[in-house]
Amino acid sequence: MSTSEATILIVEDDAAFAYAVQRHLEMHHYRVIAVGSSMEALKQFEQQHVDLVITDIRLLKGEPHGLSLARTIRNAKPRIPVILVTAYPELLAGETSLPGLVFNKPVELTTLRNAVKACLGTSPSPSS
Repeated sequence: MSTSEATILIVEDDAAFAYAVQRHLEMHHYRVIAVGSSMEALKQFEQQHVDLVITDIRLLKGEPHGLSLARTIRNAKPRIPVILVTAYPELLAGETSLPGLVFNKPVELTTLRNAVKACLGTSPSPSS
């Protein structure tokens, strides 16, 4: 799959981080859908084709957290890669089976993009 065909769903309640990731991935020819909550993510996931999901672990209060969202997505479509990002790695303490790769914030955008490429089976571009 070429990067220009891949659609990435970003689930992040930190608008600045979501914007930075979205712009970075779009500059590298990915189609990006960015949402701020797990409920909006589920709606987009059902309505649009998604190739990969990047989700924060800690999301809005009163909604499922990113780990639950990731598990729901993987249960619905096991082949969809999930990348988890968090500023609170202690939230994963005791978790034995994570539904995707985990990166602690702050995470370099290039590192995140390379993980996306690896998950989608695309090779890194020479500018990486």
